[in-house]
Order: sequence, then C-alpha cells, then structure tokens
Amino acid sequence: MRHGQSDWNLAGRLQGQSDEARLTTVGLQQAAEVAAALQVYPVRRIITSDLQRAQQTAQIIGAATGIEPEANALLREICLGSLEGGTSAQASAWWEVNASNGADFDPNLAPPGGESFTDALGRVRKLLKTLWQEESDVVLVSHGDTIRVALADHAGEQLRHMAWRPVGNCEINTVVL
Repeated sequence: MRHGQSDWNLAGRLQGQSDEARLTTVGLQQAAEVAAALQVYPVRRIITSDLQRAQQTAQIIGAATGIEPEANALLREICLGSLEGGTSAQASAWWEVNASNGADFDPNLAPPGGESFTDALGRVRKLLKTLWQEESDVVLVSHGDTIRVALADHAGEQLRHMAWRPVGNCEINTVVL
C-alpha cells in the first residue's frame, strides 16, 4: 500500500527520496482508516519504506495490529534526483527533452542524481523476491512509483509498456501468490 497523504502531495511537489514530507491530517486519517480495514486480514508482518511519510503510516497500522513495523530502504520511492521538490509538470518537461527517440516512457532514463525506473525495480525486487517465495500476509508500506513497478513486474509487464495508473494515498493493492 501507499503511504497516507503528505504535505508535499497536497502541494503537488515530487517527493522521491526526499525525507522532508510529513503526513497531513487527512493522511493520518487515511492511515487510521486503512489500519481498521486491515483488521480482517491475518497480518503477520509489516515492512515499510524508511522514509518518514511511509513510517508514519506504518506506525498507525502497527498500533492497530500489534505488529511493530520494520523499516527497509529497498521500499523507498524512486530517487528523482534534481527533480525532487519540483512539480509533475516540470518533471514531464524534463522527460520530454531527455527521452530518447521521442519515446513516451524510457524506463532506463534517470534524472541527474536520480535512478531510473529499471534501477528502482532492481532494488525493490531484492526484497520482493524473498517475500513472494517465503512469506504471506505481509503489509508493505511504500510509494506510488515503487508500487507501480513492483505490480507491473509481478504481472509480467515490461516497464516500457506498464500501465501507468494512479496509486492513491493509502490504497491497498493485494497480490495473491
């Protein structure tokens, strides 16, 4: 699932791996609501990105389930480097200028100081490969782009052609193995 609404989400700023964003009042409420919704699942473990907005969300879920969340940097959002703190429009403009051959989406392209979507997938795969083989009933608290690449990979989609759908704050995505 994705973290609750942050102050940077509200301001329309790209967060990436910047750790300045904090949950808004709405984000805290979203986390409480998802914690209540997760009561019907046999949650055995909670693993969260080590970024504060995800950890805040995971702590609320942990308090409701009695499970202490474990922070793991592999679940971080994609690093957007020089684009962090900017707007989606600024990122789109950068992407258009730098994409090779006019490609709509190049998963190997990385902003200055950032990582590509391919790199982010390689990072998150390290954790997911183990989890998907050995564990079940795990709640992962992460970030929009990280969730997108993980779900695309699980569905067998190539990143270049992955479905680009919004991932809402505190949206639960269930993967059945």
